[in-house]
Parts: sequence; C-alpha cells; structure tokens
Amino acid sequence: MSDIQHRIQSMLDRLVAEDRERGMQVTAYLDGTKVVDCWAGTMSPGGKAVDGETLFPVYSTTKGIAATALHILVQRGLLDYDLPIATWWPEFAANGKGGLTLRHALGHIAGVPMMPPGDLEMVCDWDAVCRGVCALTPWQAPGTRWQYHPVTYGWLIGEPAHRVDGRAFTTIVRDEVGKPLGVSSGMYIGVPEYDLHRIATIERYPGVAPAMPPSPEPLPDVSAALVPLEEFMNKRIVQMACIPGSNGIMTARAVAKHYASLLGSGVDGVRLLDDATMKKATQRQTPYPPKDADLGHGLGYALWGTVEDPGCVFGHAGYGGSIGVADTRTGLAVGLTKNRMNGPNGPHGCHQVVDELNAWARAR
Repeated sequence: MSDIQHRIQSMLDRLVAEDRERGMQVTAYLDGTKVVDCWAGTMSPGGKAVDGETLFPVYSTTKGIAATALHILVQRGLLDYDLPIATWWPEFAANGKGGLTLRHALGHIAGVPMMPPGDLEMVCDWDAVCRGVCALTPWQAPGTRWQYHPVTYGWLIGEPAHRVDGRAFTTIVRDEVGKPLGVSSGMYIGVPEYDLHRIATIERYPGVAPAMPPSPEPLPDVSAALVPLEEFMNKRIVQMACIPGSNGIMTARAVAKHYASLLGSGVDGVRLLDDATMKKATQRQTPYPPKDADLGHGLGYALWGTVEDPGCVFGHAGYGGSIGVADTRTGLAVGLTKNRMNGPNGPHGCHQVVDELNAWARAR
C-alpha cells in the first residue's frame, strides 16, 4: 500500500469511527495514474458496508459531468456556446428568452434560476419539466448578473443537447463520458432499476435541521417538491429520473476518472476534451471581480484556482460534501462521495481529505 493510499484510508476510517461520517469513497489520479482508491463505512445506519462500487447521490457534483457531455457536442460542432438555446429548442424563446445562450446557461448568468411550478412527478418527467422551463420569464437580462442555477441548469443545457443529438441526455452522458472511460456503471444521471440496490442512503447530520425545510410554495430556485434535499435523493422516482443539475448518482472512481480525462494526456489513453475546449470551458463567466474565495464559474465548472489564473483548478462540488476536482498545476484529479450530509461546523470529511491530497501532490 502506498503512503498516500494508507493516509487517506486512515482518514476515512477515523472519520467513520468518530461518527462524523457514515460512508465515504475517495479516488484520486495523478497524471493519469490512479494513486488512491479508498472507502469506509456503511451504506445506511446498520446497513451493508460501502465498497468501491457503491453508488452515492452527488447532487451538484453532477453539473461538472453534465458540462463535459455538452462540451463534447460543442467540440464536434453540433452546438455553439454563443448561439441562442432557441436555435435548437425554438419553444424556449418564449417570454423574453430568445437571446439566452448556452454560455449564459453554463455560466449561471442566464437569469432563470427559479424552477417552474410543479410536483415531484413533473420534476422527474423530462418533457413536462422542459415545457415548464419554456414558460419561465427571466429575472434579469442574460449575462448581467451571476445567480446560481441549482436545478434549472440541467435542463437549460440538457434539452439543447437532446434536440441536436437525438439521444436522451442520460444516454449522451453514458455513451460519451461513461463508456469511453469504462465507468458507465458508476456514473448515472438516472439509475436503471437493476442497479438501485447499489445506492447508499442519504442522511442528515444528527441533530441538524433540514437545510431547506418543506414549504407549500415554490422556493425561488428549488421547488418545494425537492425538499428536504436529503429525502428527495432517497426516493426511487428521483433516482431513476434525469435531472442533470442535481441528481447524479455515482462512485468516486467514476468522478475522479472523469476529471483525470480532462488533464494532460488523459487517462487510459482517453482525453475527452482537447486543450482548446478546456481553455474555453475554464474561463471565468462571472460578471464581477474575482476574489480569492469566490472565483465564480467557467462554462459549467466551478473555479478554485487563483485570482490570476482561476481556471487552473476546476470541477464542481455538491450539496452535503461530494466533490470532483482537477488541478492543472499538479495533475491531480479527485472524486469524493459520501452519504452523511455536512454537520453544523461544515463539511467534516471532504475538505480534510482534499486538502491532504493537494498537499501531497504539491510536495511531489
């Protein structure tokens, strides 16, 4: 066992033993070589032990993988960041959205973060929710203000991809990202029935109230049908749906390998996006001056680099502590999944683990 493998495994074991985490997975690649593949804990209280193939809901960590699938279609010339979404989805132009582009959607500057009204069944019905999105009216002109789009992001990029390609978006992700990397059984946006038994149960940190309590009225950017978010992702109807902004269910292995495929020479001979595409994808889109702790978004990826070079570290985190991240400076790619949501003092496990891996990679 390598030193870093031993160190990360010890961290996970300790976090679980101290009851700070229920179940976790961590996988890391360095320059395309897997250097960490660890897991600990159980899929639920008193349940089966986690292993490397356990599936975890990863919430908004999904957004980075969904972005990569879209970039692949742009790279092929099927889509264009600066053309209106209505170019491929004409109905979307309704209510002042005719000039809203894919760049606006990917950068969270589209002005439509709010979800359309509807119940859980509607949210899980692709065609029905897309009709609802078409009826939305922007809060402000596209490109003028950054406002995180926690759920609508997925349909804003997913439906144009479906329209131009013909495949369902869940199939595009499987065929264009999962299959080339050999991780399609660990990277789902819509889990097939035969793999539902592999999904870990999400739980709140003991004693902590739901982050978003139920409400009879739609919330500004998350429908009342989705809250509490922990319960939402434990429902089978949600686990089997395609909601590319927030309902990915994946292994840390799949998330990490995805990001490894975007760095350097890729992984196992696969580089999903070329240098020119990655340069565009990691340019800041956020229309305000960068800050050390708030570097905004590129085209679908969150940016955590430096003020001078915000795109040198990119990826996406999810509600509760999951994360996928890549560092162009060190060649490190990390995937972390977990099923106990963050406690009262923040993300107990994920920051410690990622910080340890970053320190190790920088010291090499």
